[in-house]
Amino acid sequence: QKIKKVNPDTKVWVYRNLAKALPWFTDVREKLLDPTYNNWWFLKFKESGPYHMEPCTNMSGVNKCSIFYHDQEQTPHSPAQCTNGNCDCGGGKDNSEGIPCGEYLWDHRNVTLQKWLTNTFILGSGSSGTGLLNPAVDGFYIDDGWTNHSSGGGTQCNDYNTFGGVTEEDRYCAQDMGLNAGDVNNIYQGWQQSMALAHSTIVENNGFDWQLFHRATAPSKSSCAGWFRGSGKNYNNNQTALMFQYINLNDTQTEFEIDLASFLLIRGPYAWLGYGWNGCHSSWEYAYNDMLDMDFGEPKGAMTETTSGVFEREWSKVTVTMDCNKYQPSFKWVQT
Repeated sequence: QKIKKVNPDTKVWVYRNLAKALPWFTDVREKLLDPTYNNWWFLKFKESGPYHMEPCTNMSGVNKCSIFYHDQEQTPHSPAQCTNGNCDCGGGKDNSEGIPCGEYLWDHRNVTLQKWLTNTFILGSGSSGTGLLNPAVDGFYIDDGWTNHSSGGGTQCNDYNTFGGVTEEDRYCAQDMGLNAGDVNNIYQGWQQSMALAHSTIVENNGFDWQLFHRATAPSKSSCAGWFRGSGKNYNNNQTALMFQYINLNDTQTEFEIDLASFLLIRGPYAWLGYGWNGCHSSWEYAYNDMLDMDFGEPKGAMTETTSGVFEREWSKVTVTMDCNKYQPSFKWVQT
């Protein structure tokens, strides 16, 4: 709301996870602690161990356990990351209602969960909530997901087993929950339904989320001409939003101009150019190129291939060209 007061045109998005039930969200933690819901909405550890992930914090004086499966990736967990004995979510030494901090998992095989995720977790509790019904919220970063197949042997739950699993969770999560291929596929199908319902509800309420973008990045030299004739042309002709990511974290000037030219050649009326997801690190610096401040005007038409391997598009203030034969962009500004 403070951001909107400074600039009402700024778009504000909030984080949601429809694969993982993260208990540092109060409304999620409340459901994890409520027996009216928790036996149906959350995946559980198998009935007996051994487990790769422990159900309990195993700390003297503050030991908390949960039958609901949770790993401790990207989580303040015991014993290394406890502060003054607070190793749980929603409680401390004197709060028996706390549960171990961890990444719990929604069980999307339950239709009532799918409805709650959309009607409450996404839409929120009205104008004072943190969902889309709050006029300060425009959209969502919806994180993680389920798969029902992989090549196997990977380092995470979704690619360790050939039958898939959930992303960015401990590789043995299916084993710790006693899930087989059929279980995972049913959860995957339910997650697909939850995502479809969330997407349609978000759009119906004039919101947006990043999965609704069509993503692209500039082609390599060897694929340049074929890409502009195929995928690039398709992007140019559709009306959906485009998320165009830079070639590298910190482009050289040449790489940036290839990115910019490719973006201007193919973009439709709804598009975004910038950095994609680069992991959780605080030391990276995201460079800003001065060409982003230039006014290119409005497109006068679609991209055309003027000669073999040379692609051009006229804007009201500049003609943008990408010569795939030389792998070289150019910007010819209109003289005023």
